[in-house]
Amino acid sequence: GEGIRLLPYIGSVKVHQIRAARLAAGKAGDVFLMMLNRDSRGLTRLSVRGTGGAFHAGRFCHLVSGLLKAEFPSSGHAISGGGHAAAAETTILDPAIPFVAVLREVLEIAAKELPAPSGPETVRTGNDRAFI
Repeated sequence: GEGIRLLPYIGSVKVHQIRAARLAAGKAGDVFLMMLNRDSRGLTRLSVRGTGGAFHAGRFCHLVSGLLKAEFPSSGHAISGGGHAAAAETTILDPAIPFVAVLREVLEIAAKELPAPSGPETVRTGNDRAFI
């Protein structure tokens, strides 16, 4: 439909496919996907999709927006973030906030909040392969 962003929807479907493939292979654990983009108007969005569990997408996006508001207090009104355990977003409506600053905050929170990876892994989901 008009105005519906496709990538977050695809992310929601894909995390559940990856989780099912991992469970079938005898592997457990949360699966999540982060998509960070800047559109032609200079607006930045972080979309996080997951399977629930220990990783809480809403908390992650809330933390990212909090760090950005602290770093760019004059733009605080243009920064929002939150959601629920399996789906969340951080939205930055001020094009003056550099994409690289947003990426830096996402990586900083990820380093603190996410479990250490167990190593590279390839998961097949139908005709697709996911590298984790």
